[in-house]
Amino acid sequence: MKKILLTGSNSYIGKSFVKWLESNHSSSVITVESLSVRNNEWLEKKFIKYDTIVHLAAIVHNPTASKELYYQVNRDLAFQIAKKAKNDGVKQFIFFSTLSVYGLSQGIINKNTPLNPKNDYGKSKLQAEEEILALEDDTFKVVIVRPPIVYGPGSPGNFRKMLMFFEYLPVFLDIPNKRSMIYIDNLSYFLYLLIDNEERGIYIPQNAEYSSTYQIFLKYREKRKCFSLRIPHSFVDIIKKSSIGSKIFGDLVVNSNACHYKLPYQIVSFNESITSFRKV
Repeated sequence: MKKILLTGSNSYIGKSFVKWLESNHSSSVITVESLSVRNNEWLEKKFIKYDTIVHLAAIVHNPTASKELYYQVNRDLAFQIAKKAKNDGVKQFIFFSTLSVYGLSQGIINKNTPLNPKNDYGKSKLQAEEEILALEDDTFKVVIVRPPIVYGPGSPGNFRKMLMFFEYLPVFLDIPNKRSMIYIDNLSYFLYLLIDNEERGIYIPQNAEYSSTYQIFLKYREKRKCFSLRIPHSFVDIIKKSSIGSKIFGDLVVNSNACHYKLPYQIVSFNESITSFRKV
C-alpha cells in the first residue's frame, strides 16, 4: 500500500484527487493525507512514512500578493519541503508547476520551446523546478508537472467565470481557436499513474483533444437555444490580437511530442467534460 501526502490542504487539484481516488480505488491500495503548510508546523511532521509527496501549495495569479511572497511560497517553501522529504527518506516528490514557465500567451509549446517566464508566478515556479531537480538522485525521484488550464466542476479561475457568462449569453462569436486544457478527472488519473509507476521526469498532461472556446459555448448550451455570430475573416486577427480577445480566442497548445505518456490517461472526453458542468 502506498502512502501519499498532499501539501496544500485547500488545493482544488488535491481535494479532487482525493475524491477521485475514493471513487476509483480501494484505500487498501493507496492512502492520502493532506497537510497545510501555511505555518511552520509542517517542520515537525515526520515524512518518513510516506512514499510520495505531492506539492500543490502555491501563490498563483494573486493581484494582492507581493513579489517577495511569490518567491517565498512558490520557490523557497517548495524547495524546503522537497529537501525535508529527501532527508526523511521519501522516495518520490511530485512538484506541480505551470505552463507559465514558457512565458507564452499564444503559440505552440514543444520539446524545444525555451523556458522564458514573463511574470513572477512563472519565474518563481521555474526557479523552484531547478532547485528541486538538483536534489534528485537514485533514491529520490523528482517529477515536475506543468499542466495547462485545469477545469472541472467547482474549479476556480476564469473557466468557471466563462461558463457563468455562457449561462446567460445565447449568442457567441464563431471564431476558431485551439487551447490545451485538462479535465480534473484526467489529471487525477494521470497523477495516480505517476505515483503507481514511481515515475520521474517532466510532464505536460492534457486532454486528448484541444479545446475551442466556441465549441465549449455550443456544448454547454446544447440543450438551449443559442446562436452563432460569424465574423469576417479580416476581423478575426484583429480580435485575437486585442487584450481581451487573446484571452478568449487565443491559441495556446502543447504539441503531442511534448506531452506523450506511455499509458492512456484521458478517461473523459472533451464533450463529456463540458456536460459534467450541467449536472452541478
